Amino acid sequence: MHCQFSRSRKLLQLLGIALLCLQADARTSEVTVEDIWNQYSLGTLDSAAAQAYIGQAANGIKAPGVTPTELLRLRAVGAAAHWLEGHSTAAVETLSSVIAEVRALPLASLPHDVRREFHLVWLLYLDSLSATRDNAAYIKESDAFLAAEPHDPLCAALAYSRRSWHSSKASDSKTARTEAVKAYEAWKNLREQTPLAIDVINATHVACVNSGERDKALEIIKSTAAMMESENIKQSPVYGALAHNLTSAYLSHGKYADAQSFARNALEHYKAAGRAESLNAAEMMNILANILRNIAALQDEKWRLDEAEELSKRASEIIESSPTAGPDALMRSMRTQAEILLARGKMPEAEKLHEKMIAFREKQNGKFHATTISALSSYAHMKSVMGRHADAVDLYADALQRTVKTWGVGSAQEGDALHDLGNSLVSMGKSHDAEERFTRALAIRERVLGPDHKDVGRTLHNLAWLLERNGYHEKAEGMYRRVLEISRKDPDPLNVQLLEDLGNLCRVLQTEGKIDEAISITLEIQAALERFGGEDHPFVAGVLSRLGDLYSADNKFPEAETALAKAMTIQEKAVGKDHHKIGEICLQFAVLFHRQNDFIPAERAARRAVLIYARSVVQNPGLSNVFEASKNVFNRISSLVGCTPDTIRRRLEELEHGNDPGKPPIE
Repeated sequence: MHCQFSRSRKLLQLLGIALLCLQADARTSEVTVEDIWNQYSLGTLDSAAAQAYIGQAANGIKAPGVTPTELLRLRAVGAAAHWLEGHSTAAVETLSSVIAEVRALPLASLPHDVRREFHLVWLLYLDSLSATRDNAAYIKESDAFLAAEPHDPLCAALAYSRRSWHSSKASDSKTARTEAVKAYEAWKNLREQTPLAIDVINATHVACVNSGERDKALEIIKSTAAMMESENIKQSPVYGALAHNLTSAYLSHGKYADAQSFARNALEHYKAAGRAESLNAAEMMNILANILRNIAALQDEKWRLDEAEELSKRASEIIESSPTAGPDALMRSMRTQAEILLARGKMPEAEKLHEKMIAFREKQNGKFHATTISALSSYAHMKSVMGRHADAVDLYADALQRTVKTWGVGSAQEGDALHDLGNSLVSMGKSHDAEERFTRALAIRERVLGPDHKDVGRTLHNLAWLLERNGYHEKAEGMYRRVLEISRKDPDPLNVQLLEDLGNLCRVLQTEGKIDEAISITLEIQAALERFGGEDHPFVAGVLSRLGDLYSADNKFPEAETALAKAMTIQEKAVGKDHHKIGEICLQFAVLFHRQNDFIPAERAARRAVLIYARSVVQNPGLSNVFEASKNVFNRISSLVGCTPDTIRRRLEELEHGNDPGKPPIE
């Protein structure tokens, strides 16, 4: 999933597109929700345009003879423009006053089209509450909406999926799952193929994924894929929305190959339709570029970055030259391009793009706008990835100061900024300063988000890791256990990294001799990851590898071999048989067989590890240390099967040149 703010933004865009049926008087026809949302979806709704719409709506309200329904519609237009302009608290208040009157309408007696219009405006208000993190107000208002909503499948599916997402964010897993199932049931009755209906499909899929309803999520994917085969859909404007949503759905299930294939098909469709230079095509280019970047990182296939860079560059050119493309679309494209340049090691070019984005946002929105602060934080992250930690700390500190001035002391945004700054201070080796920032971030997040929120878990984990590294094992263990409890309560698959990180707790327990408990927790993590990503997800392979080591340490050798074999199967399917991750598992097998005095298979596993690393280190010099370690293991085991030092040296030379010398001679 994208960041949650982006999900909310996308929903707002498509909500607006669905409001095209609003019935405006001829006198005020220039003031339409369609204009506002079309501009917003293109990223061209700047402050001046929004203020113009607000003014036009105000003028329409003053016109003589305006009917009560049209008057309320005009007020909704002004409120929508106010909200979309800057997502401010004042805008929420404006929407609130409109919705107070919508609630008073006899909605059930209104024609279906009119009723739906007001329901969609109401849903827009709910999104504004969600985006401002007013949890109590959101729950109260969504309860009122669901009580009034007359079972329109589109509105119901949208409302339930959004409530499920919000509940997941609030770590209310029970409600998240319940509402996701309701969204799914409403989706099954949906027969429309409008842009909003397409977004409902996507929102329902996301809700099912987030709440652990994997089977339902996969059914939605299959249904959507079947829709794409329809000739009517292929010629329809909704094809682009379906293409983007289905590609994103494949990505959320870790199916990079399927996502890549579908993205390429979508680009071919745009080309055949004469829209190869369209904004939709440019956005799909960026999606495909990101897919290729992820595959390149996963499989050590750097050559894929050549195409990724070319795609992202072309996408930015299309967006920049388009008279209808807005700043948000351009900034997203430039960020994708910068990330790919960074992955290719083109640091100066990546830096220039980030500096350009910050300058653009400051000129457009000012130094203290959310988009400017976000651009600054992205630049700080890039500096950290480059290893320039002092620069990253300075940038994160600047972002923190701007955040406090914009949202205030103790805001959720300040908690986020403190967390990021703490991570950067850790990289600089400033443990005391990092601990202070993490502690402040934790206090804010616990107060604002609640003690069981996933963001609380992330800060707790980082603080625990810092304490463990500094020798405070008992204190760290207590914090790790809290992270475990949080992960048990929140079904969001975005927590897979949090679950993965709980391997640190298992490491502490193993050090303390609590291997049985470490195994038990690891099995629990494995089950959770399989529930969300499937049994063949690469995350599961990582947990199985760790489980194999724990079983081996506990002298449970058959269980260890079974776990490692399953990890090997998953990774070979995901990254191929010659990836360095396979080399890691081969080394684990070598050590496992060695511990059982089974030296022939141990030598075979060590030999394969050396061969894999010899080939991988050419593309990834960062593997040189583990390559040397694998040679040491091979050396040690080969001597145990009777090889002389000269024979071992010759065999290593062959392996280093990418040749397998075969079975060792018994000398």
